[in-house]
Amino acid sequence: MNAKKRFFSKHTKSSAAVVTLILHAIFIIAGLSLVVMNTIITERPAFVHRAAVRQNIPLRNIRPPSSVRNLKPAKPNFVRVPVNVRVEQKVTDIKLPELQSVKSELGGSAGTGGGALSTIAFSMPELELFNIKGRGEKVFLILDAGEQMLVDEMGGIPAYTIIKQEMVRMLRELPPTAVFNVCVFGNGKTITLFPALVSATTANTRQAEAWLEPLNGAEESASTGRYGIQTLEKGGIQQREDMRVGPFAEEPESDGGGYRQDRWFVPAMVAMQQRADAIFLLTNTWGRQRRVSEKRSAVQKAWFSSSEGKRWLQHIENAKKLLAEENRRRKTAGQPPKVVANGSWGLMNEYYPGTPRPPSAAYYHFTPQEFQEAFEIQRAEKEENLRERLKGRGDRFSFNVIQFVPVSGETKIDGRFKKLTRLCRGGYETVAGLEMIQNDLESD
Repeated sequence: MNAKKRFFSKHTKSSAAVVTLILHAIFIIAGLSLVVMNTIITERPAFVHRAAVRQNIPLRNIRPPSSVRNLKPAKPNFVRVPVNVRVEQKVTDIKLPELQSVKSELGGSAGTGGGALSTIAFSMPELELFNIKGRGEKVFLILDAGEQMLVDEMGGIPAYTIIKQEMVRMLRELPPTAVFNVCVFGNGKTITLFPALVSATTANTRQAEAWLEPLNGAEESASTGRYGIQTLEKGGIQQREDMRVGPFAEEPESDGGGYRQDRWFVPAMVAMQQRADAIFLLTNTWGRQRRVSEKRSAVQKAWFSSSEGKRWLQHIENAKKLLAEENRRRKTAGQPPKVVANGSWGLMNEYYPGTPRPPSAAYYHFTPQEFQEAFEIQRAEKEENLRERLKGRGDRFSFNVIQFVPVSGETKIDGRFKKLTRLCRGGYETVAGLEMIQNDLESD
């Protein structure tokens, strides 16, 4: 017993440490037990079933995903194959009174008109004449029959014969639903074959061919020496109406004379009056599209009394004899006569070039813009009610010019014709002589 007390008395500090460690161990074990009880060993909550609440979402037009967006279906590429087949049909002639209320636009379909024509849908046939291409359902052909078209430098009468054949060829290719008229001018006269546009039936095209055939014919000219508009077949209607409208109707301010409706002016105005939508003019020159602004009668009279004037008059008489002698030789050889245009001025240019000319009056020359204005006025004059009904849709037509020029020298383009055809939505072409005409037709 004493031994034990001595032991503890010797190891007092060690015993206290042991006790402290034991107590700490107990506290640590107890604390860990509480943590385990509270965090790890917990009671699982009971499962409670609750009804799901769905949102009312509107349906969408969902498209399947695609790598190509805004893809439009490709249009089929049709190849048009022209077929030149003329179907012979009996179609009643369509006269101008029925056509005046028909509205059409170049390159489009026809509008409605009055009477029986209101239900007819005209096609727009394709047209081609000496490399000028276009479309139209109401065709008007204007042919120059004057001496200027027959001179040797233009190809003479043989070239003129081919020109007529090409006109007839185009008329034959028109469908029977198209309408047409033919006009010939020369020596101050204007003659149309029909009083109004007629349908392009076989009978009407044959009538046009027969009417044009003797005009400047090679055989008749070689045997009789006759040429010009007087060789035209009998029939037709001579146009005598005063067509001066717009700027052409204005009186000149000076004492000069008024415009005398020269050359192709009247035929073009007749075409506008008949409401043609495709006009073809075949000529060789712009002509004297002018009016006198100042007369010089006193000056001219004094000049012809001078030595130069007397020489001029003598040269003219000699030139007439030279021309007559040359035509006698041609007639003996069975050839068409030599044609010299423009009267005494043409004779002097042919046989005595460079001779001083007599003084002339002062002139005002009409412009292409003034021709266009006159065309529009003439077309609107008979169609005021229709134009009001269409409210500005406009009256579309094409004015086309084939100009035959001399072979000699460089071919010159007439800027006035070129501008006029551009203003009137048409085409312009120059043809130089017989050889070029033949080459154009062979290439076609």
